[in-house]
Amino acid sequence: MASLAAAILTHTSTGEVGGAWGSSGATTKKFHGATAVSMTIVEAVEAVPAVGWYGPGPVADNVSQMGEGSIEGKATYTDLPMILNGLFTYTSGSTGNSTGGTTAPYYYAWAAPKTSTQVCATYTMEYGASTALTYASIGSVLNGISLKGEAGGLWDFSVPFVSKIVKPIATASTAGNIDRTVHPIAMKDTQFYWDAFSSGTMGSTALSGTLISFSLDVDAKRHTKLFAGSKFPGNWGDNRMEGTLSAIVEFNSTMKALLDTICGATSGTALEAQIRIQAVNTTATDSTSRRSAAINFAGIQSNPIKLWDDRDGNLTIALQMAGKYSTALTNWLTFVVENGSSSTT
Repeated sequence: MASLAAAILTHTSTGEVGGAWGSSGATTKKFHGATAVSMTIVEAVEAVPAVGWYGPGPVADNVSQMGEGSIEGKATYTDLPMILNGLFTYTSGSTGNSTGGTTAPYYYAWAAPKTSTQVCATYTMEYGASTALTYASIGSVLNGISLKGEAGGLWDFSVPFVSKIVKPIATASTAGNIDRTVHPIAMKDTQFYWDAFSSGTMGSTALSGTLISFSLDVDAKRHTKLFAGSKFPGNWGDNRMEGTLSAIVEFNSTMKALLDTICGATSGTALEAQIRIQAVNTTATDSTSRRSAAINFAGIQSNPIKLWDDRDGNLTIALQMAGKYSTALTNWLTFVVENGSSSTT
């Protein structure tokens, strides 16, 4: 892999929504925050056995080909909307929090699919060390997201993708090779909220001095579709999304009271909750004095809970919540991002 100091990753900022899959043109925006990028040419080769030979015969051919890859990096209020557009229903409009949607900060929301698939953006991505050493992933379909954070650091993201084809390009697009100011999402600005699963209001009860680290992992289970007549996929499809929210928390009196419901004296109760993890930055450095990113997750504890783990002398517990539909949230997963851009792209 090329050094990320020399390599450039760009993408089509608006993506393509509907229409002919893989028809996007040149990339238009640099993807900041990336720390690791991979693109893989995935091909299948079939060989015809040669009768009477004690080794490989002379006949073999490439019968199918597609692309896959991943991007890892530091999550920013600026570029997180592009990732979410590629996973959930694409939103082209903007709503400002003041004066009728014409003044920053602008507010955007996404929700996981429930009873039907959603229309989302797919992207062309270019990656390479120079304009002559660049490859393009055409029709890139984001296939999940991992968002992680640990006290004292920034939020990290990881996004896998599949694509119609990965191919060399003669000259990399220069339209997207423009630096922008981006704002990272920091754990120092992050709060942890825990509310009743079906009757509480999301984000109403903050648990201070509790969250140490978290990891949201969503698997979109998307796949490419190969048809007769071409060695490249002709389309892609959705499957049932799954997700978990894991957290390391301080074993304090608040968490003890919540855990005690599991092992009540007469009958245990499932540990269910609406959990919000929200970062808010109010430092004015551009057109808006406020930017935020919120994960709203409804789930049920799905793994055994080990008591009295240790982290640098502090007692901790590890939670792992599996996504579960909540009537209060009317979903199991939603996102909200505020930033200074009047467009999610």
